[in-house]
Amino acid sequence: MFRLAMPEEPAWLDLPLGVRVKVRPLTTALQQAASAAARREIERLEAAHRDIVAAGGTVTDLPPIDDPAMREGLAVAALARAYARLCILQWEGVAEADGSPAPLTSANAARLAEHHAIAVALIDGLTRPLEELAREGNG
Repeated sequence: MFRLAMPEEPAWLDLPLGVRVKVRPLTTALQQAASAAARREIERLEAAHRDIVAAGGTVTDLPPIDDPAMREGLAVAALARAYARLCILQWEGVAEADGSPAPLTSANAARLAEHHAIAVALIDGLTRPLEELAREGNG
């Protein structure tokens, strides 16, 4: 039997390095939007590679998209940035280079997700409630 017990309210996640973020619950719409954004980011990178090669150049300033392991890593990083942009509503413990509090903007949220430990914890924190429901046989 399926219980209608999906998270409905924003919740705070404690992330590494003293960062706390208030996030929207991860709905189907948010999951699909983040996946689509990550896919488009990878497609733009592929197009940039093709354009450089078509112009007779050598790709030196872009990640090696043709390496399957690197491609997978780039996709996960893109997904983390998309989740950060779409799901973070508030944050604490995020500062500019000068130490002043960083404003929550789409660009800053994506920059936050560039840190590996933050990205992993953010993805885990967003998806864990859904995985727990599935483990209970409720998904």
